[in-house]
Amino acid sequence: MANSLHFIQNKPNFIKNLSGVFTENGVILLVEYDTDKPSHWVPYPLSFRAATKLFHELGCMKIQKLNTHPSIYGNREIYASLIYLRGNQVF
Repeated sequence: MANSLHFIQNKPNFIKNLSGVFTENGVILLVEYDTDKPSHWVPYPLSFRAATKLFHELGCMKIQKLNTHPSIYGNREIYASLIYLRGNQVF
């Protein structure tokens, strides 16, 4: 999910509704802005810290930050992370 969750206000409900399309030991690749400050372009931000909390509360045991990159839009960073479903690595 690349730059998509920051448009969703009720993230837990949205992710629960998607759970049927995930495989048992699947992995989500998440790309988002690493900020908690909303803006016109990022109305419901999801920083890496907030994503870690959210996915842990939803039962995912491991969240791994892969990398960050400066955003061309201001002083924000973009991060990429892997979220391991059911706590199992698939590699």
